[in-house]
Amino acid sequence: MLKSVWHSRRWRLVLAMCTAVIAFIGATGSAPTYINHTDRTLRPINYGTLVNTELKIEAMDGSFVLQGGEQFRTPFALNLWNARFDEKTLANQYQAARQLGAKPVLVHVKGHDQPLYGLLIFNQAINAAFGPGSQSYYVRVSKDKLDNARFGGISVAYEMMDWRDTYTDDYGRQTRDKTWYGWMLWLSSTPI
Repeated sequence: MLKSVWHSRRWRLVLAMCTAVIAFIGATGSAPTYINHTDRTLRPINYGTLVNTELKIEAMDGSFVLQGGEQFRTPFALNLWNARFDEKTLANQYQAARQLGAKPVLVHVKGHDQPLYGLLIFNQAINAAFGPGSQSYYVRVSKDKLDNARFGGISVAYEMMDWRDTYTDDYGRQTRDKTWYGWMLWLSSTPI
């Protein structure tokens, strides 16, 4: 009799411990499932247009010249898809751009004797990119950015490229439309 009481208590203890372990595992849960399906295969953008007819952008090493109002073949392109740029402080991130491979350029503006100094980046597209910015570069620099640079500030002009982030999570297949930089041009009245 004593033996059966002891066995039943032991079974209750084992059962209680198993229940506690299962409850603990269930309470802590598991990490949500997240599988990214975005096609990040790089895709070149072969052409662009320098929209401003009053501008000429010339590489300081002489490797290319972009004439205002004309279409150009992309002189170089980088992979910026893993770079970190903050739109709020983009004007101050020219050193990071230089480290990523931005090309120093001179920006000649009709009617002004002194050129502006700049750093230019062309980003490649990815297969998940869509829309006009993923097909060609549309380089347009507003007058206020040119004036700000001429009067001692650092300006940055850029174009955003649309792309679609595709992934599977606990709720099924999801997509989010996002944007990233297609090209960027930092401008200053002094070398940067």
